[in-house]
Amino acid sequence: MNQIKILFLASNPVSSTQLKLDQEIRYITQKIRASQHRDSLKLLSAWAVQPDDLLQLFNEHKPDIVHFSGHGSQQGEIILVDKNGRPKAVGIKALKALFSTLKDNIRAVILNACYSELQAKAITEVIDCTIGMNTAIGDTAAITFAASFYRALGFGRSVQESFNQGITALLLEDISEEDTPKLLAKQGVDLAQLFFIKFSASKNVEQFDTVKSEEKRNLSNKVIVDISVMTEDQSLYQSFYGSDTSLNYQVERFKKGILIKKSMEYLSKIEKGDEIEPISYDHVPFTWDFPNLDFKVLNNSPQTIILTEAIFEIEKSWLDPSPVPIIECDSYHMKALHFRIVNEGWGEVKDLKARFHLTPIPPGMGRVNFRDPDVKDLKARFHQTPMQRGMGEVNLTEPYPYEVCVGSFLESFNVNIAEAFRHASITSGAAYVRGELEFKGCNIYGLIQKTIVKFSTIVLARNAEPVIGAPLSPTYQYGTKFQVAGENYKRHVSISHSLKPGKTDRFNIKIGMDKSSYHRFKVKIAYNDGQEILLPDIKMSTFVPRSGIIYMRESMGDKSRLKASGQWDFRQWLKEKWFSR
Repeated sequence: MNQIKILFLASNPVSSTQLKLDQEIRYITQKIRASQHRDSLKLLSAWAVQPDDLLQLFNEHKPDIVHFSGHGSQQGEIILVDKNGRPKAVGIKALKALFSTLKDNIRAVILNACYSELQAKAITEVIDCTIGMNTAIGDTAAITFAASFYRALGFGRSVQESFNQGITALLLEDISEEDTPKLLAKQGVDLAQLFFIKFSASKNVEQFDTVKSEEKRNLSNKVIVDISVMTEDQSLYQSFYGSDTSLNYQVERFKKGILIKKSMEYLSKIEKGDEIEPISYDHVPFTWDFPNLDFKVLNNSPQTIILTEAIFEIEKSWLDPSPVPIIECDSYHMKALHFRIVNEGWGEVKDLKARFHLTPIPPGMGRVNFRDPDVKDLKARFHQTPMQRGMGEVNLTEPYPYEVCVGSFLESFNVNIAEAFRHASITSGAAYVRGELEFKGCNIYGLIQKTIVKFSTIVLARNAEPVIGAPLSPTYQYGTKFQVAGENYKRHVSISHSLKPGKTDRFNIKIGMDKSSYHRFKVKIAYNDGQEILLPDIKMSTFVPRSGIIYMRESMGDKSRLKASGQWDFRQWLKEKWFSR
């Protein structure tokens, strides 16, 4: 299991006021050991630290959190020791250089020393978050704050929540220094979404909490309920558009819970940096649906039971701000000298750069005269022919001769490559564009991360005659709706099923939401005058394309059937079942 490494650096020169640093690390150790995820945190310590020790320790341990405990000066210095045990001041410039050079895995720096806010501000330019003190701080306050902060981290709290708990501990202990610690964040980092012990869909999935009380599992051995996700047949859609853009939901079962996660090959390509190609569509580039939970009930009890309600108790919902760029296919031949990038995610595409080769397409190579230029066919021809189709050698690998700096955008951007066409002397026909897109975006933990994705597309030198065609108008159905951001709320779905002894039944509940998001929740099935069946805890990740929600809202117009309770009246919509393309 990957552990979060906390490097505790202690320095207390013999000629300075002696601090209770040994008591501080003892209390921090006790609080971590008493936390839920104590095995996920590893506390390392170094004492009487000298300046050169910092380089050795950072290289050796590659910590995730650096904690300095000792003295600070009003000039913005931390006080280490020299080879003779005397005070050795380290200034702001040196500290910033240290963390710039050796930041590696470091995401947080805690300077538990007097007057350390200045150093913390400087370090925040290169590290996600820091904690510093805006004035002198007493031993008791420093120890109480630090121990409570790490205890909260050990219970899976965010950095913001952990800091708040440290301040609360000072207030509870009547230590009037609650305004001294200051939490600072690097630009673009949301500390409320910065977790060190976090939910992961990998094999190291965080263990789910569970309700162990048998009293809360009425007839759990007699009335059995199973949850999965209903998957619709998409073979017809995939025969036209392929499987890359088909959204599914997969279920993984663990001893104490269920994980429901989104699955789409196109999203995987973005994450891995694999090559993406233009998508042809009218309204929505993906075939997608809200997760539709499939409930199967078996009544092994000797009496008839009547199911009356499904209660969703949502512990937390939060937005997935990851950008999802797609290249829009020039189906109507109206995007000469540029290609359009559309963001189907809910967070901004930051600092986009397009680097590429531009290769003229000889007559008869590729099907650019049809409505949908076939990039796959063209690519295959380029790589299977001798590269000598009357245009000289073709280079499709790095380095790329052309670069366009797009900048940042939320919804869409037309990437103008007219200058590349002029430089390549392409004045007619079309060109094969192949290269990479580099951009930054915010992930679900509030961190800015860089992504590089390969891409290819076809761009015309001149616009063709417009293609006339009317897109189909889709509609859709709903079940219940979750919030995109919220905590501790409920959704009640009225159901009506009667099961005689030995009989089974099955029903679906579709869960909608306005944006891509993550959810932790429980489900209860109510039956027979208030008795309840409590199902395993569920964690669910969803993908909702931006254009899908926009089109849905436009198609609903003034006929919105969304109720205040968060449920949709979907009976009428069942008659108007639509496909997203």
